[in-house]
Amino acid sequence: MKTRRKQCVYHLSAIAAAILFIGSSCTSVPDGNPDNGERWYRMNRCNGCHGEKGKGGKAPAIAGLSFSYRQFIRKIRKPDSAIMPAFSSNLLSDADAADIYLWLQDQ
Repeated sequence: MKTRRKQCVYHLSAIAAAILFIGSSCTSVPDGNPDNGERWYRMNRCNGCHGEKGKGGKAPAIAGLSFSYRQFIRKIRKPDSAIMPAFSSNLLSDADAADIYLWLQDQ
């Protein structure tokens, strides 16, 4: 009986660890270079609507992002606004998006 209980606890612990690992990998920011973020931000004309350094303009301020990298990617790939263009991974790579994300967090 005790052996079965130990096995059950062991399996539940393993499942919990796997869930934590998967969850953290889904929300973590890939390696990026915030020093390049401003360049990609300007090259993709984000500043035209979101303002210099993401402080706001015609579109909402996005400096000091309050959402995760995963949410950021979702917003740029499939925006929920009719005005904002979608940036496919062919137009803006995940690495360049990570650079922008990290740069915006520092603003």
